[in-house]
Amino acid sequence: MSNRRDLNSFHRAQLYEEVWTIPMVHVGKKYGLSGTAIKRICDELHIPVPEPGHWTRAELGHSVQRPPLPALSEQPTTKAASPIGARPVRKRGLVETPRPASDERAVDRIGMAARQTRERWHPMLNGLRQQMEKDAGKADQLKKKHDWEQAHPGKKYPTLPEVIYGNWEYFCDAGQLLLTLTHRKLVARLSLDCYKRGLSLLNAICHQAEQRGYSVSMQQGEERLRLSRDEAYVELRITEKLVAGIRYRVNSWDKSRQPVRTRTATGKLALFVERQGTGQTELADRPDELLENQFDRIFEAIEHQHKGSLARVAERAKWEQDRRESEIRRQEEERQRREAQRRCEEETQQRQALISEVDDWQRAELIRAYLTMLDSRIGDGGQTMDGYSQWRAWAQVVANDLDRSDHRVGPCA
Repeated sequence: MSNRRDLNSFHRAQLYEEVWTIPMVHVGKKYGLSGTAIKRICDELHIPVPEPGHWTRAELGHSVQRPPLPALSEQPTTKAASPIGARPVRKRGLVETPRPASDERAVDRIGMAARQTRERWHPMLNGLRQQMEKDAGKADQLKKKHDWEQAHPGKKYPTLPEVIYGNWEYFCDAGQLLLTLTHRKLVARLSLDCYKRGLSLLNAICHQAEQRGYSVSMQQGEERLRLSRDEAYVELRITEKLVAGIRYRVNSWDKSRQPVRTRTATGKLALFVERQGTGQTELADRPDELLENQFDRIFEAIEHQHKGSLARVAERAKWEQDRRESEIRRQEEERQRREAQRRCEEETQQRQALISEVDDWQRAELIRAYLTMLDSRIGDGGQTMDGYSQWRAWAQVVANDLDRSDHRVGPCA
């Protein structure tokens, strides 16, 4: 609908009120168009539209200003080129893909909103945000150094108070991703042009999550952003989609062209909502709707995965309860086994003691019989050896010691 006859079918004032009352995707449904088509119509009719993230900030209670509807005769000073069919710009061996003007505006506006609400940054994001801003500053210095060296070939870049490490070309070949020198996983994998928007999105999610009863924490050295509630949690991470490509670098020695693998940041964000255990949901920018305008879908995914986490926690608790009960049963069975073994050992010892006692009694009776036989010999006139009396008294003591029957049954009265 780019011709004037189709544009005349829209009432500017009415369309202006509609796009500032409900999201453009819903305005488009009214006219049977997409939100992107409504945006283009508003651009051609010079109707100001809400910035990306407008409805999120409005829901969070931030004050938003609606610019007045200008007269139709007022023309914008510059017109952004359409990103469709845009050709890569080659500059001294580097291929820089122009970003869509709408994406650039989104980054600038969201970054401005973040600066205006700096005091509302969630504390769990402060560390990550400071690291990314520091890395972005280093990237800016690399860019300035590269541009200066390109403008002054053969000359050394002026010395700065801080030594600059790295190379702008390598940084661009890697997709201009921040914090790639660390081996740790990060909750945010974002490029130089998009990190402010990604952090602002996470910041808004943190504040809304707390309003919905979640507690927010950063886990494992800023690897995941965790939302916890009812003893279960989900974890978030945000990434920027990259496009793989190849550029050619000219060898200064033999002028040969060498291929270099590249990755180009697209400005399209993807948010991953990971369940406790296994499973995740991916939500990404749509052609007619950025993630900032998909908060209903984002929290539907969070709630869905949180329910899965609750089921996982319940399953884990059931497994733990079964394990404890099994351990209790095992311990009881072990106790019973040891008790039976103890009783068996006691029975064996008692039997052995009885057998030993009977054996000793038989030996005692045998000793007494032997002494009686000796006494009968003496009565018949036999002669005793020297010390017989002492030996007989000792033998009687041995017999008495061996005979423990008096301990069982006493002698007759």
